[in-house]
Amino acid sequence: MSFELDGKTQSIETFMKDFGITSLMVVKDGQVRAERYQYGNQASSKMVVQSVTKSVTSTALGIAIEAGQIASLEDPVINYIPELKGSPYGASSIRNLADMTPGVAVPTTEAPKDPTKTPRRVAYYDSDPAAVINWLKTFEKVAEPGSAFAYSDYNYYLLSLLIERAVGEPIEEYISKNIWEPAGMQYDAYMRTTHAGQVDGHGGMSMTLGDMARFGAFAMDSVKGTGGPHVSPAWFRDISLASTSTGVRAPGAIDLFPISATKAGGGLFRVTEKPTLLGTMELLRHWAPTIRPFTSFRARARLLPCSLPPTFMLRNFSYMGRNWPQR
Repeated sequence: MSFELDGKTQSIETFMKDFGITSLMVVKDGQVRAERYQYGNQASSKMVVQSVTKSVTSTALGIAIEAGQIASLEDPVINYIPELKGSPYGASSIRNLADMTPGVAVPTTEAPKDPTKTPRRVAYYDSDPAAVINWLKTFEKVAEPGSAFAYSDYNYYLLSLLIERAVGEPIEEYISKNIWEPAGMQYDAYMRTTHAGQVDGHGGMSMTLGDMARFGAFAMDSVKGTGGPHVSPAWFRDISLASTSTGVRAPGAIDLFPISATKAGGGLFRVTEKPTLLGTMELLRHWAPTIRPFTSFRARARLLPCSLPPTFMLRNFSYMGRNWPQR
């Protein structure tokens, strides 16, 4: 298999070598059209998918809303995390967190000379369950909720905690029952935690390439009305449309539904100027994480020991799953 790039014909193998890509899979019409690995990786190797973790968290959010465990995206965050009352996050809705529009920012302070003493690192390494929340309460208000986009991992830390409290169980258990099992995943997965044992919900998830494809196919099942996660029929449609996005995510660029399919002004995730929520439908753009040391956090492993460095919580997600027909 080959393709044209900058006027030159390249093979998948040369492309992967040139860009340091560990793994690549192409799935079309329910079939694996290409699957390649290098640097010692194989089908059972787990890849750190970083902020694609947010797509899994947001899918769990949609499931909880559809199940009535969370009333609405418009619910105030403090209904679930009352510790934030009176803080800049206190006026935010769940939608604001999901949209990256709570109007808050990390306090402007001088960076410590010792990189291990940054406020984020100190909070995430603290074994006190309140440490991260206490740090987030010091954030600054920079805009009214819903009025400005600012991408921030910490919004999804709060969503992860909020989901846990709403459903009454650890988020990894909820994901196991509502995403991993019904999607027919083949291998275990990992989710990163703080030292206090809270899944951060914004990065560090680790899964195999094939199970990443299964997650994308599971979402597409929902789009096509043939199964998928139990979310509102509009959930993935509204994420896909991203009606105020520009560039590669502008309306029409990656839409799964025609614009005419929604009401004027519709769209679940809408803000000004910038792209909004990292939609599940963009997973294919993030299938090939490059090799790099992962040393941001060394959080305690949760539930079961694992052979990887203790950066990830292990959830026993071993379910024989969707078998991809090979071309």
